[in-house]
Amino acid sequence: MPCVRDRTLECAFWSSGLTANMKRYKELSPKLAQHINIFFCVKIGLTKKETVEGVELLYGAQSLSRQRICYWHRVLTNGRTVLVDLHRESREMSGRSRVNIRAVHRLVSADKCLNVRALAAQTNLSKSAVHSILCKDLHLVHKCAKFVPHLSPANLRS
Repeated sequence: MPCVRDRTLECAFWSSGLTANMKRYKELSPKLAQHINIFFCVKIGLTKKETVEGVELLYGAQSLSRQRICYWHRVLTNGRTVLVDLHRESREMSGRSRVNIRAVHRLVSADKCLNVRALAAQTNLSKSAVHSILCKDLHLVHKCAKFVPHLSPANLRS
């Protein structure tokens, strides 16, 4: 069932000052264009339900999901003015950096009897990160509670 204010909604979308710069508006990513339209729905006072209906009516199958439309309506109602997704800081996904590989290689070269737990404690890495460095980067295999070289590359041999 289309909302009562369909005509008002279309006017909000297309006569919002963006029509003067329509070519540039069409070059925007589809998500950003929808964020802008949701912003104008909030500005003219449409409810969340009317905004969802309008965006789905206008964009059809390419519209954002109902949940994302409601999210953007809520954050824009609460005063957010930035219409792009903000960059999220995240931790490094893997301990397998060049610095960590060199550190583990130095420790293993100095003492072949170190186990994964001891290497992890000395390098402040997780046991799984140390294990993947030993197996994937240093090409060592586990034999008799020690890691020994197995077809290791010439540049890692010392």
